[in-house]
Amino acid sequence: MPLRYHLVYYAVFVLLLSVAYLVHPLFYIFLLAYLIYLVKRFGRKMLFLLFLLPIILRPATSTEVSSIVSGKVKDIRDNYVILNTDYGKIKAYTDHTFQYNDEVLVKLNFLEINHRKDPIGYDEYHSFKANNIVAKAKITHITSVSSHPSFYQLLEKQFSSSKSIKSYQKLFILGIKDEAIKEDYSLLTSLSLVHMFALSGMHIHLLYKCLSLIKSFIRDDIADIIIKVLIGFYVFSIPYNISLYRAFYMLVIYDLVKEKFNQLDVLSFLVLVNVIKNPYIIFSISFVFSYFIYFLVIMTKHFPYRSFLIYLGGIPIVLSLTLSINIFSHLF
Repeated sequence: MPLRYHLVYYAVFVLLLSVAYLVHPLFYIFLLAYLIYLVKRFGRKMLFLLFLLPIILRPATSTEVSSIVSGKVKDIRDNYVILNTDYGKIKAYTDHTFQYNDEVLVKLNFLEINHRKDPIGYDEYHSFKANNIVAKAKITHITSVSSHPSFYQLLEKQFSSSKSIKSYQKLFILGIKDEAIKEDYSLLTSLSLVHMFALSGMHIHLLYKCLSLIKSFIRDDIADIIIKVLIGFYVFSIPYNISLYRAFYMLVIYDLVKEKFNQLDVLSFLVLVNVIKNPYIIFSISFVFSYFIYFLVIMTKHFPYRSFLIYLGGIPIVLSLTLSINIFSHLF
């Protein structure tokens, strides 16, 4: 069976398999029914999908982390940082002000990871697994900090001196939310608009359009390469963001294979890579929202009232985040 137009079937299979394995065994019934459907429609060669079972069903690994670790600061929040270490990512609580990309040597006091859901359904254990975080700890002693100039810091230096404006600049350009706009963020959440104020594929699209102005001065094919290199440099120079990575990979890969594959094929390929690499990614709201909404964008390309249909499709995800929906949010 040719890959074109069919990668989406493989993506649905690995998603169902992951949900059955990690959420509830009842989904194995749907998985079996779906596999029977694939075999009836495309033939027995679809049984090769069974080889994915041991990959997805592999047991979760636990990492023994030393209390003294060295690593790089790869994300900064109000009261914690994400450290990239030899053991993996560590969520480390601290009152110290670090800079992005700082190399640190710290002593940690490990905290228990909560395996139970809170009242709004957040499961810390699954969230950590989805984001490849291996431990949660409090920094008790800082042995050394070494700062390195980076594009991130160059951007931050250009921000406004006004605290609130700077906070919005950090939100829209670096994807970082801080305490200065906590009340505004709560208001956006109550209006069901908070997802519009997070870095997403829309930003990559706008950035691409802006940079496309250089096509007026340079040959299109050369300009296109320059634009993608610049966007890639930006995406990989700020804290990890699933939506930006998805948008960037879609932009680059689709342009390379558009003669043989369509956008749905490329999106399905990215889903396959992400889920096979880490089945727990299905617990990442950012992954679910970004990929599902872009799936709707592709599937409604020629539909009337397209934006409203995409809005309706996103309602279940917004409800899972806020437990409420503002009926005027689409108009807003």
